[in-house]
Amino acid sequence: MGLAKTLLVFLIFTAFPVTFANSDGQTQNDELNVANVQAYFNDERIKNAFEAEFEPYAGIYIPALPVYNVDFGDLASISLSLAKLNLVGLDNFNISALNASSNLPPANIEIELIFPRIALEVGFYSSGGHILNLPFNGKGSLLLALHKLAIKLSFRINVITCVMRDSTAYKLDLPRFEVEFSNMNPGTDLGQLLNIVLSSFGTDIFDYLEVLLNGEFHETIDQIVVDIINSNNPVCPLKRDNPLDDERINEYLNDIFQHYLQAFRVPGRVRHAN
Repeated sequence: MGLAKTLLVFLIFTAFPVTFANSDGQTQNDELNVANVQAYFNDERIKNAFEAEFEPYAGIYIPALPVYNVDFGDLASISLSLAKLNLVGLDNFNISALNASSNLPPANIEIELIFPRIALEVGFYSSGGHILNLPFNGKGSLLLALHKLAIKLSFRINVITCVMRDSTAYKLDLPRFEVEFSNMNPGTDLGQLLNIVLSSFGTDIFDYLEVLLNGEFHETIDQIVVDIINSNNPVCPLKRDNPLDDERINEYLNDIFQHYLQAFRVPGRVRHAN
């Protein structure tokens, strides 16, 4: 179920040891102040540790996905197949601490990851159908790219440096979403128009995702993120053998997708072709 884990990787990027060190390399558990946190996240060793966590996702290749048939009634009806997929850009990011409390634990911490460009490169797509009154027909390559995706995560750490339950909050910012179907609606100018329309959906998609992460689905994502951080933190005794088990992630992704359909307020459904 590597694809499910790939789709969720933007939400579970915090798999790292949450400890703070002074200039002598000694762990500081008695006071987590702004200087400690900023020094921790500016340390080149921490950047290297994050790169090691993302290394398995640096270049993910998927031979093909099942054909999807999407039916939104008069709004949209699409059949789409994708093959030769490559996910790139997850190993290129910047991390920084934006804020931290200067009090004794529990300490409030906010960090930010910025990905300059994450792209899903599809070697071959085949489609048929329509979106509103625009035809959706073509065969060729496809590019889906997120430009300067910023993920802000805030959480609390207790006196034993474990992340506390029900303490996470999420902010997502996507300045630009790029969709480029090559050879879409060939022989007309409608292909480029369709690419522009689909690219404009990016901000709305991530705005709604942020609402879900901090609202209806907060309990679920909070448990997943907290389990990941604590399970990878050597000084935290709270461990979970497999915080990213397939059943847990697949159920979560399915619930999120269903809420997107409800947000469209149409009797839409997506099904795999037999």
